[in-house]
Amino acid sequence: MPKGKNILRGKFVFDDKRGVDGKIVKFKARFVAMGFTEQKGVDYSETFAGVMITKSFRIMLVIYNSDPNFEMEHWDVKMAFTQAPVEEELFMYQPEGFEKERVKHEKIKMVCKIKKSLYGLKQSARNWQLFLSDIISTVFFSNFLSDRCVFLKKQNEAFCIVATHVDDIFVLFNPQGKKFRDELFFSLTSKFELQNLGEISFALQTKFFRDKQKGFLTISQEHCTLNFLERRGFLGQKGVDTPAVETGPDSSMDQDDLPKTPQEILEVKNFSFQEDIGSLWWLAQISRPDIF
Repeated sequence: MPKGKNILRGKFVFDDKRGVDGKIVKFKARFVAMGFTEQKGVDYSETFAGVMITKSFRIMLVIYNSDPNFEMEHWDVKMAFTQAPVEEELFMYQPEGFEKERVKHEKIKMVCKIKKSLYGLKQSARNWQLFLSDIISTVFFSNFLSDRCVFLKKQNEAFCIVATHVDDIFVLFNPQGKKFRDELFFSLTSKFELQNLGEISFALQTKFFRDKQKGFLTISQEHCTLNFLERRGFLGQKGVDTPAVETGPDSSMDQDDLPKTPQEILEVKNFSFQEDIGSLWWLAQISRPDIF
């Protein structure tokens, strides 16, 4: 254990991955860093990492649906963050249950030196985004100034557009631009494990179905919507034109509507306002612009 160094903590987290129908397809276990044990200015500096703007994604879908010969594929990176190196010198306690001593019977505390961007580190998302952008740039894709997570390669009639959303990569191309797509796929797979999920059908909690003959694209977030309604206890409730019980100048909230008892104050404090707003905002940005 190096003297004077901040030793980070970690833990195992468990999750499940669901498919198009909402059913569990696999269970996941991952050892992650506990980012709150990092010291700003010592263990990390910049942390911001963007994802593609939803408007860019919708524009790609419009282009994709404008010509039956255009293709849009969905690529998935396995353990994306751990592919990117870390710049800082970081150390972490050994995972519980997997501790090893330097010499048998010698009680010397050993720690792990972090070489890759573990999930949980404050800078991991940024490291991954920079790492991925550098690889895409090596095959001469240029990103847009209006959206740094969208890249384009175009030559005469051939084009290929790439959008990144953390470990999801969306690739749109025409028949002439398939050569650009192949170059990019080869470049990425030479650096890390990448799975081609084929034509986009389910991504970002959204279903996609394109009817080439009729020329329309169907987007559905039914499962995502039902999950939100069930979580908030709204299933089976009757709809109204406005959430206000009464309308008019005297219908605004007054002091009687505010929480008073300790229990009511605690309930308001623990209410998932940000999570709910995020869920509604995601629906509004993708398939339900009418809810805002």
